[in-house]
Amino acid sequence: MILDVMGVPDHPTTPDEHAAHAFAQAVVSEFPGDVFELARAIDAHLAGDLHGTDFQFANVNPKPLIEREGEALVCLALRFCGVRLNGGEWTDSPRGDEPTLQLTLPADLYTNWKKL
Repeated sequence: MILDVMGVPDHPTTPDEHAAHAFAQAVVSEFPGDVFELARAIDAHLAGDLHGTDFQFANVNPKPLIEREGEALVCLALRFCGVRLNGGEWTDSPRGDEPTLQLTLPADLYTNWKKL
């Protein structure tokens, strides 16, 4: 129902639709605050790593963070900040064929973010 209210399709296809879909899921999740804060931490980490490079987009390896924080939380936070699965790889590349920087999310990303 919340997807209908927000005008988000059940099966998103564009990056904006994926982010809106994740937002709707985060709102009704058990811990929406954690989803929002982890998404902020991921977004800041990606922006910091991309800054000063020739890349605008990243392919993200979330495995260390997933092992520490759990798959459901990390995957929802990734989607909330515009990173989605494309061909088995997490990316924020809109089309999926743009040049991307390979990044790994550290296991302690969220723990360190909460200390700020």
